[in-house]
Amino acid sequence: LPLSHMGPGREDGGHAGGLTGPLTEPAHMTQEEDDEHHMNLADADDGASIVAANKEAKKPEKAIDGDDDSYMKNSCSAQKWIIIELSQLGRIDELEIVNKEMYSSRLKDFTVRGRQLHPRKDSSIPDYPSWFGTDHWPLLGEFTAANRKGSQTFKIPLKRRIRYLLVQFHSHYGSEEVCALNSIRALGVSAAQELEDALAWHLHPDQMPSGGGLDASKELFDSLPLLEATHSHVHKPPPQQHQGFAAQAGREGGSMSGAGGAGMPINGAPNGGSGNTAGAG
Repeated sequence: LPLSHMGPGREDGGHAGGLTGPLTEPAHMTQEEDDEHHMNLADADDGASIVAANKEAKKPEKAIDGDDDSYMKNSCSAQKWIIIELSQLGRIDELEIVNKEMYSSRLKDFTVRGRQLHPRKDSSIPDYPSWFGTDHWPLLGEFTAANRKGSQTFKIPLKRRIRYLLVQFHSHYGSEEVCALNSIRALGVSAAQELEDALAWHLHPDQMPSGGGLDASKELFDSLPLLEATHSHVHKPPPQQHQGFAAQAGREGGSMSGAGGAGMPINGAPNGGSGNTAGAG
């Protein structure tokens, strides 16, 4: 598997092919505004959990417990991977990897993939690795970490809204038999927050990207890509539904605090909770 080098904190994404379906971009937000909404979507305290890991992995839940002094332990000779169910559907912008252990080989090359449906949707038999190289797990990026202790952050070059994150570890630095990993953080913006920001733009026509009024509202809502629904079809509402919702929201001037809550549709797809994967997140 050829890997393109991307050192910690680099802005360029390198090559990351194999991605199908719509990509997401921040909806009419400045970089500063987008960064304000960044959260760790792989935080166990917020509801993230481990779906599965390679059988040699010991205590994989330690990678998302928020404690950089605890760690997931692995055999360096194993084919290492971990699947994380994020706390909510969202767009991952950066992945942070922490390795502080002294008597441990260090992560080198790794691949990041993501999807919306639960991996068990692929097969009744949980043979997860057999699906890793297919379009069931679209590629988000390939990376090479620096050979040093501490925290390293990697920009995700290809962005899409996902609920399940797969990290595959291909190689390591050093000759220790143990490969330890203290933490994985998936820094990004939730789909609910993206929707709230889009609606906020709608309620302020003077800040709309063009013209103002219904045409600008339609442009804003059309800028939000459809949610991916692997092996199923999600249809975009017709234009008159965009306009009707825009007009109603403008008259009511409702609060945005509940936008994107449980059961709130985002471009036609329900925003479900953990454990309900049929709605893709």
